[in-house]
Amino acid sequence: MRSSDVVAHHRAAGREFEAAGIQSFVREQGGGDAVLCMHGVPASSFLYRKVIEELARHGLRGVAFDLPGLGLAARPQQFDYSWTGLGKFSIAAVDALGLDRFHLVVHDIGGPVGFEIAAAMPERIRSITVLNTAIEVARFHPVDAAVVGFDEEDGFGGAVCDVGYFGGCRAGPDGSGAGDGDVAGFTW
Repeated sequence: MRSSDVVAHHRAAGREFEAAGIQSFVREQGGGDAVLCMHGVPASSFLYRKVIEELARHGLRGVAFDLPGLGLAARPQQFDYSWTGLGKFSIAAVDALGLDRFHLVVHDIGGPVGFEIAAAMPERIRSITVLNTAIEVARFHPVDAAVVGFDEEDGFGGAVCDVGYFGGCRAGPDGSGAGDGDVAGFTW
């Protein structure tokens, strides 16, 4: 199969949509609870094509859209390509795609972008799953500490977070394996 055939197949498996005045592309499949998969750089919704299919097989609605400048999305010159700018676009995309409450899966720079979504609409996030992303825990200050489990007194202790479905601590901040308590959404 030629690369042009792969792109044509990918395009046929999704649809275009507009959010915040920017054209983008989304692949979605299935019904049930939505699972929004945020890609990194250089990547696109193509990264999640098999994941979305598998989510649908398990009764979930898999959703992945292209961030501006990547995949089949528009590449406007006058756009804020910072994590915050991409986060604002993504918040608008979530609304444009009609995602009320959803599970959030983030990868690579999709992590910081996804955290912008979670901070802006914590009541809509069912869970967060982090795959190989960056988080500067020393500077990470969620808007609503109770929602994401930030400990005001201890913070994250400089630990690197491995975030999965909302659960509790599985390892201590020093990596010792002794967690300090139940921290919704964060395993450290």
